[in-house]
Amino acid sequence: MLRSQRIRGVLFTYTNVHLLAYLLGSCDSVTSDEEQDAASSLEVNDAYTDPTSDDDYYDYVGDREAYERRTYLVFHGLPGGGMTEMELIEREIEAIGLDPSQYIEKVQRFGRPQKRRPIRVKIHTVDKRREILRLTKHLRQPDPDFKRICIEPFYSGRQLEIHHELKDTLRELRHKGFKDMGILHWKIVQFVNGEPSGDLYIPEGEYLKH
Repeated sequence: MLRSQRIRGVLFTYTNVHLLAYLLGSCDSVTSDEEQDAASSLEVNDAYTDPTSDDDYYDYVGDREAYERRTYLVFHGLPGGGMTEMELIEREIEAIGLDPSQYIEKVQRFGRPQKRRPIRVKIHTVDKRREILRLTKHLRQPDPDFKRICIEPFYSGRQLEIHHELKDTLRELRHKGFKDMGILHWKIVQFVNGEPSGDLYIPEGEYLKH
């Protein structure tokens, strides 16, 4: 049975059937650094499905900042002290089965003063960055101090706006009872039996391809 509901002026259509759970865990100006610092998806890790595919659905023409950041990742939640930033990142890359020397170009802590400031990492190529993102779902952290690690793209200012809009809308949908959703291709998608079945929310934007 099809039903529809309008939320914040957007029409959502969904099926009233029992759905299988499908939520995949995995999120350079001063202002941009602070915004990226606050963009960690740790509180909604299960909101993300496949960040590696998003590059193909974002039009980088006109967003030079995003284009220049395509080889960067941001690691949230890594502790400070005891190990250098490079050692921490190498540890995470090795944990997903890759050779850090073939992927990491440089690393740098940034953001506002706090216990676990994020680390910006430049990867050798876009394809290698995508490979790391694909493998992060296999990351296992036996050390309790490394349990809340989140690896995300280094978003531009415009991408961060869309990122926050999607996270806020996802929370709102969950509060209204929607289930089995994820963020895929810069939109919120409903899943049935582990497969995308329809779009629940599509943000407006000149840089998005739908």
